[in-house]
Amino acid sequence: DEFGKSIREIVGRCAFEFMPTDVAAMRRKQVEEARVTGRMVRYREEAPGRIQDVILVPIEGEGGSVAQMAVFARDVTDLERARADLAKNELYFRSIIENSLDLTAVLAPDSGFRFVSPAMERLFGYRPEEVQGSRAFDWIHPEDRPLVEDSFRRALEDGTRVEQMEFRFRHRDGSWRTISAIGKALPSETGMQGAI
Repeated sequence: DEFGKSIREIVGRCAFEFMPTDVAAMRRKQVEEARVTGRMVRYREEAPGRIQDVILVPIEGEGGSVAQMAVFARDVTDLERARADLAKNELYFRSIIENSLDLTAVLAPDSGFRFVSPAMERLFGYRPEEVQGSRAFDWIHPEDRPLVEDSFRRALEDGTRVEQMEFRFRHRDGSWRTISAIGKALPSETGMQGAI
């Protein structure tokens, strides 16, 4: 099926006969590499609409020399398409977050910043890497902190969505900026605990 031939037509014949000349030459080199080194060789086989992960495994015969070659091929077309789609989606959402005027942050259960979008610098004067790992509560005005901590705790415990909460956050210049925030616990499907 792979070469457009029946099994009866293929058995006993050299696989290189069914390949274009340039591809056959490349595969011969890979087989020779596996034979000479005695080590496994792995490569990708790409054809229109199909991608395969191929492994050549040399099998020693008497005297320790390579007598046969086992070939394992796995169609990874769907996997590669899924990876490409995932990369596109990640780039798309990263572009939205990194260019948004709103601040997006992911907090660990202890309120430590796991992720902070670039809007942090525009709004509060801190580069994201300056606050990464620090506790969000430490940047909140002491008078507002109990309410924010309570809402955060409830969101983690029962998935309650935090709606339009206003509190003061310390700017780099020492002033307090009032912000309006919403948030919710990270979905369990992420495999992470915390809130966004």
